[in-house]
Amino acid sequence: MTDLPAAPAFGVRDLLRIPDFRRLYLAQAISDVGDGMTFLALFLLVLDLTDSTAALALLSILVALPPVTIGLFAGAFADRSDRRRIMVVSDTLRAMVVLGLVPAALAGAVPLIFVLAATQAVIGTFFAPARTALVPRVVPVEGLLAANSLGQMTRMVAGVIGAGVTGVIAGVAGTAWPVFVVDGATFLVSAVIVLRVSREAGLPEVASAASIRARAMGGAALEGLRL
Repeated sequence: MTDLPAAPAFGVRDLLRIPDFRRLYLAQAISDVGDGMTFLALFLLVLDLTDSTAALALLSILVALPPVTIGLFAGAFADRSDRRRIMVVSDTLRAMVVLGLVPAALAGAVPLIFVLAATQAVIGTFFAPARTALVPRVVPVEGLLAANSLGQMTRMVAGVIGAGVTGVIAGVAGTAWPVFVVDGATFLVSAVIVLRVSREAGLPEVASAASIRARAMGGAALEGLRL
């Protein structure tokens, strides 16, 4: 019996030759840098305003809860909706919320900072599932493993870069609030890049979307939890 020839490997260079994936990847990287900047800047700001470990613990809870709670429904929502639009709206709203942290920081309004931090975390929870659902529409099956691996690696590296940028800006300025100005710009740039992704790629397949809608949001979320 003759062995079948092995399929050619699909590497990073092959992925980046796909225009829509290249745009998605760049938007994700910039958005993840923004996330890294947001969270470290929030911790620095709250520590400076309160000098309280309890306040830092509360902030940690507020930004950690949405991905493990709302995240289940965000994935179900992305499965039945325009993923491209979700990403653009998510980035645009996060830019607005992050820029809103500037006057809150200048006023020393800690409760408002907590509210905005939680809001930013909730909105950001919708970005990653939308991107994950969009990737298979622009990448061939043989490239999905490489695309997902590259996305995970970039998320970790971008978070470190975002934290480093925050440290430099806060160190030079002597305060954390200028970080939010740069941070807001990263989300707006990401939104503009996603807008260049083809609209058709963002739309879910008709049959798949109809099947998911038939199960309702709660059923889809429970299925994701079981998985």
